[in-house]
Amino acid sequence: MARLIRKNERPVSRGGLTADQRFYLITGMCLSDGFDNPTEYESAWFAHRAELLGQCKPFERPEAYWIFAQFIPECRKNNYETQRNALLRLGLPLTEYELAILRREAEQAPAAAPVAAPQAR
Repeated sequence: MARLIRKNERPVSRGGLTADQRFYLITGMCLSDGFDNPTEYESAWFAHRAELLGQCKPFERPEAYWIFAQFIPECRKNNYETQRNALLRLGLPLTEYELAILRREAEQAPAAAPVAAPQAR
Protein backbone atom coordinates (compact mmCIF):
# COMPACT_ATOMS: atom_id res chain seq x y z
CA MET A 1 0.00 0.00 0.00
CA ALA A 2 1.32 3.44 -0.91
CA ARG A 3 2.21 5.70 1.97
CA LEU A 4 0.81 9.23 1.92
CA ILE A 5 3.62 11.75 2.29
CA ARG A 6 2.57 15.17 3.42
CA LYS A 7 4.40 18.13 1.94
CA ASN A 8 5.67 19.18 5.37
CA GLU A 9 7.23 15.75 5.99
CA ARG A 10 9.50 15.75 2.93
CA PRO A 11 13.00 17.03 3.76
CA VAL A 12 14.25 19.68 1.36
CA SER A 13 17.85 20.12 2.47
CA ARG A 14 20.34 17.38 3.23
CA GLY A 15 20.01 18.10 6.94
CA GLY A 16 16.34 17.26 6.97
CA LEU A 17 14.59 20.64 7.11
CA THR A 18 11.12 20.63 5.68
CA ALA A 19 10.07 23.35 3.26
CA ASP A 20 7.99 25.00 5.99
CA GLN A 21 10.82 24.90 8.51
CA ARG A 22 13.25 26.38 5.99
CA PHE A 23 10.76 29.11 5.11
CA TYR A 24 10.27 29.89 8.80
CA LEU A 25 14.03 30.20 9.45
CA ILE A 26 14.49 32.49 6.44
CA THR A 27 11.43 34.73 6.69
CA GLY A 28 10.18 34.34 10.25
CA MET A 29 6.73 33.53 8.89
CA CYS A 30 5.24 30.13 9.58
CA LEU A 31 2.85 28.60 7.07
CA SER A 32 2.10 25.58 9.26
CA ASP A 33 3.40 24.14 12.50
CA GLY A 34 7.05 24.65 11.52
CA PHE A 35 8.77 23.60 14.74
CA ASP A 36 7.32 21.88 17.79
CA ASN A 37 8.93 24.25 20.30
CA PRO A 38 11.40 27.15 20.55
CA THR A 39 14.27 24.79 21.42
CA GLU A 40 13.75 22.86 18.19
CA TYR A 41 13.66 26.16 16.28
CA GLU A 42 16.94 27.29 17.86
CA SER A 43 18.60 23.91 17.27
CA ALA A 44 17.56 23.96 13.62
CA TRP A 45 19.01 27.44 13.17
CA PHE A 46 22.39 26.51 14.61
CA ALA A 47 22.45 23.22 12.69
CA HIS A 48 21.67 24.89 9.34
CA ARG A 49 23.08 28.37 9.90
CA ALA A 50 26.06 28.04 7.54
CA GLU A 51 23.91 26.66 4.73
CA LEU A 52 21.26 29.38 5.09
CA LEU A 53 23.79 32.22 5.41
CA GLY A 54 25.64 30.93 2.35
CA GLN A 55 22.51 31.40 0.27
CA CYS A 56 21.91 35.03 1.27
CA LYS A 57 22.52 38.06 -0.89
CA PRO A 58 25.29 40.39 0.30
CA PHE A 59 24.34 42.32 3.44
CA GLU A 60 21.18 40.27 3.99
CA ARG A 61 20.52 37.66 6.66
CA PRO A 62 17.69 35.20 7.37
CA GLU A 63 15.18 36.27 10.02
CA ALA A 64 16.50 33.63 12.43
CA TYR A 65 19.91 35.35 12.28
CA TRP A 66 18.40 38.47 13.83
CA ILE A 67 16.73 36.41 16.53
CA PHE A 68 19.76 34.31 17.53
CA ALA A 69 22.74 36.38 16.34
CA GLN A 70 25.28 35.85 19.05
CA PHE A 71 22.71 36.75 21.71
CA ILE A 72 23.77 40.39 21.64
CA PRO A 73 21.22 42.64 23.35
CA GLU A 74 19.43 44.88 20.86
CA CYS A 75 20.79 42.72 18.03
CA ARG A 76 17.67 42.91 15.95
CA LYS A 77 17.35 45.31 13.08
CA ASN A 78 14.62 47.87 13.49
CA ASN A 79 12.03 48.76 10.88
CA TYR A 80 13.78 51.99 9.93
CA GLU A 81 17.12 50.75 8.68
CA THR A 82 18.35 48.31 6.08
CA GLN A 83 19.92 45.03 7.08
CA ARG A 84 23.21 46.40 5.74
CA ASN A 85 23.06 49.40 8.06
CA ALA A 86 22.10 47.19 11.00
CA LEU A 87 25.02 44.83 10.35
CA LEU A 88 27.46 47.74 10.18
CA ARG A 89 25.99 49.63 13.16
CA LEU A 90 26.08 46.55 15.38
CA GLY A 91 29.53 45.50 14.19
CA LEU A 92 28.34 42.02 13.28
CA PRO A 93 30.55 39.68 11.25
CA LEU A 94 30.63 40.22 7.50
CA THR A 95 31.61 37.78 4.77
CA GLU A 96 34.79 38.26 2.75
CA TYR A 97 32.64 39.23 -0.24
CA GLU A 98 30.83 41.91 1.80
CA LEU A 99 34.15 43.28 3.06
CA ALA A 100 35.41 43.43 -0.54
CA ILE A 101 32.31 45.40 -1.53
CA LEU A 102 32.94 47.89 1.27
CA ARG A 103 36.60 48.28 0.25
CA ARG A 104 35.64 48.82 -3.39
CA GLU A 105 33.02 51.41 -2.41
CA ALA A 106 35.56 53.23 -0.23
CA GLU A 107 38.05 53.34 -3.10
CA GLN A 108 35.47 54.62 -5.56
CA ALA A 109 34.01 57.26 -3.25
CA PRO A 110 35.02 60.77 -4.30
CA ALA A 111 37.39 62.47 -1.93
CA ALA A 112 35.65 65.00 0.28
CA ALA A 113 36.17 68.54 -0.87
CA PRO A 114 38.26 70.61 1.55
CA VAL A 115 36.20 72.94 3.67
CA ALA A 116 36.96 76.58 2.92
CA ALA A 117 37.77 78.79 5.86
CA PRO A 118 35.10 81.39 6.58
CA GLN A 119 35.93 84.79 5.15
CA ALA A 120 36.16 87.79 7.41
CA ARG A 121 33.70 90.61 6.76
